[in-house]
Amino acid sequence: MDKCQHWQQVFSNKEPVEMSWTQAEEDHSLKALQALNLSSNSHIVEAGCGVSRLSDQLVSAGFTRITLVDISQQALVKQKKRHNEQQLSNANIQYLCIDLANKANQSNLTADCWIDRAVFHFLTDIEQQRNYLNRLLDVLPKKGYWILATFSEHGPEKCSGLPVLRYSHQALITFVEQHFPDQFISVKKWQQQHLTPWGAEQSFNWWILQRI
Repeated sequence: MDKCQHWQQVFSNKEPVEMSWTQAEEDHSLKALQALNLSSNSHIVEAGCGVSRLSDQLVSAGFTRITLVDISQQALVKQKKRHNEQQLSNANIQYLCIDLANKANQSNLTADCWIDRAVFHFLTDIEQQRNYLNRLLDVLPKKGYWILATFSEHGPEKCSGLPVLRYSHQALITFVEQHFPDQFISVKKWQQQHLTPWGAEQSFNWWILQRI
């Protein structure tokens, strides 16, 4: 089963309460974004959106240009259905089904802020990582922001049955500087103890990085 099929199956067969990454509390992504004091018409991209409700929170916070990206068309169908039910259909929300680690999947995407709590730590080989970061460099202008979360060095070794790479705060910065020197600066970093819907703790590390 390839990655697309895997995630199609996940979002076809599971409810949010059955997914470890579902957040009951306000999303750390939104808190990070609000701390940047971006204008309401800044273009926000959520990479690997799944069925998260971050987009709903972004609309409530006044942001007017949002793009949701996921490898699973089923996840995007569910997002759009919920937005229509909540009468968010008038908000400027775009939906893009694409594999961000596949350089053959081209898009004209641009963003002022790229939020990823769900993709990067699933990229376990250097080619996938390079493809992702090259795309990110194409998407983000100078001074654009990358808000990233991965499992920390103390986090799980798998998620949704797939292997992940865990990063300490310094390991991620070192990786980016080694492979893409002089492209990003670290603005802020912190750790989160995430509670799954069934009460288990998962350790995440967060970063805000800025294009230079």
